[in-house]
Amino acid sequence: MTFKKNFSLNVKRLVLSFNLIFSFFLLCICPIKYSYSYNIVLLLLFIHSVFLLILFEKIQHPFTFDLLFSITYLFTFFIYPCFIFPIAPKALFMFTYDFNYDVINKGTCLALIAFNTFLLGKQFFSTNTCKEYTTSKFNYIKIINVILNLLIPLYIIIHLRYIAMPYSRNKLWFTRGVWNYITQFKNCFIYIGLAIIFYKKSNTHEKFNSREKYFLLISIVDAFFLLILGSRTIPLFFFIIIFFLYSEFVKSITYKTFFVLLVCGILGLGLLGWIRLGYSTTSFTSNNSLGILNFASDLIINNRTLFVALDYTKNNRFEIITLLFPFFGIIPFSQSLFKNLLNVPSYKLNSALFFTYLQFGLKNNSERIGLGSNIVASAYLGGGILAVIILFFSIGLISKIIQTYSKKTLLTSIIFLIFLSDSVFWVRNEISQPLVDISRCYISFMIIKLLAKAGEKV
Repeated sequence: MTFKKNFSLNVKRLVLSFNLIFSFFLLCICPIKYSYSYNIVLLLLFIHSVFLLILFEKIQHPFTFDLLFSITYLFTFFIYPCFIFPIAPKALFMFTYDFNYDVINKGTCLALIAFNTFLLGKQFFSTNTCKEYTTSKFNYIKIINVILNLLIPLYIIIHLRYIAMPYSRNKLWFTRGVWNYITQFKNCFIYIGLAIIFYKKSNTHEKFNSREKYFLLISIVDAFFLLILGSRTIPLFFFIIIFFLYSEFVKSITYKTFFVLLVCGILGLGLLGWIRLGYSTTSFTSNNSLGILNFASDLIINNRTLFVALDYTKNNRFEIITLLFPFFGIIPFSQSLFKNLLNVPSYKLNSALFFTYLQFGLKNNSERIGLGSNIVASAYLGGGILAVIILFFSIGLISKIIQTYSKKTLLTSIIFLIFLSDSVFWVRNEISQPLVDISRCYISFMIIKLLAKAGEKV
């Protein structure tokens, strides 16, 4: 049995290694000028890699980190060079800013290399050691409900003051100042509550009790109000986990149903993003050259920063500080400390700020436009193709470890759901993003454990 398992694993590694080597070969013969046929070949190879992922990882239902990550990756790195650039290079807002068209081929191929490295990394962990299910004498959900009962009604009262206002940064009041920190910990408590439900149901198969149902209700109310105010990230995180839990413990969601939910999600979130920018729903559909791709523009536009990173590093050194500095966010307040200690310029705190600085400089951005980043651009700007290989191999390896141990302890369940919820927006963010979320949730979890111990003594 062990021989058969090892043989199968070695075959997977061999196939994925060949895929990766072939991707490097395509990079070596990359055309100097944009080539439509070259990019289509890269797209087809990416789709082939996704099929290998589904086959090798035996993905049974679609609400998984791997599949959601792959779909987001497709929209972020392959849609623009294959379907938009040939007909309307500047149809989307971010692409109206100048960038070098000659690096598009290389950028698409680099994205394929990164994805194939991610797949290979997943095949270098295969142990299935289990840890026994343990539970606390004190109900953690009870503590979380008490905390949310104090916070969410207060949030709703303040939300009501802003709902009728047109969208602006001021409308997202909970992302500013001290409220930003309170909101982050509130979201962590919701993460932990969902992880407790996942962990318990995975190991005991008990029905939802009244406290768990109440927790889900107030969490849905919180997500609903955030959505109305124009915030998409946290509600999307929450609903991804809810659909996953439904598919895992109630009824498995088919690929057909998943496709319908995916289309509805893209349409809804895309429309909300368009309205946030102050456009009407009529103008949203007026760009007939792009059609339904308009709705996925929030993902597609982040592709530009990869081309900027490639072009910038041709004549300049790698900006390793933009890659490393976001990792300091794992330790609360350490970023501010190291920023002052090392005298790091504000525009080098992460790759998104650096790309915005390259376009506008320090004083020419009166409208406070942010040009964003993406997971490949973040790695490449910081350390070139070597950083891309190391980091994406690590992402594949770590994600496999987390998936394997997701039901073994409450802490691994928390980490697993953070990775799952980050699967969509991580692709268009800094490569360090999930680690920051995990750090905050770990601190919140320690607070809950301390409160639980205090409760047991009462």
